[in-house]
Amino acid sequence: MGDVVVAVATGHSPRHRRLLDLLVRALGEGRFLPYRDRLAILEELVRTVAVRSPAMHRALGAMWAEDGADHAQLRPLLRAMLADPADRMGTWELLVKAGIPETALWEIQGLD
Repeated sequence: MGDVVVAVATGHSPRHRRLLDLLVRALGEGRFLPYRDRLAILEELVRTVAVRSPAMHRALGAMWAEDGADHAQLRPLLRAMLADPADRMGTWELLVKAGIPETALWEIQGLD
C-alpha cells in the first residue's frame, strides 16, 4: 500500500493530486482502517513526499477529534508538519482551522 500511496503522491497530474486528496480525506474520516494504520499512512505521506495539502490538514483535524483518539500517537506527525520554519505559521493556522486546539500545538512545539 505504501508504494502505491507514494506513487500517487509524487504524480504531478491533476488526476494524481485528486486521488491523493480523496485518499487522505478517507483516512481522516476513519473508514475501513484502524486509527494506527491510518496514522502510519499519513506519516508516510508527510515524511517521504512532504504532502502538505489542505486535505492533510483536515484529515489530521478529523483524527484529532475522533472519539477515543490517541493524541500521543498523533503528536509526532503534527510536529513533523510544523517542522519547516518557513511554512510554520501557515501550517499552524490550517491545523487550528481543521480543529486541532492551539494549546495542543503550543505543547507539541514545546512553547507552552
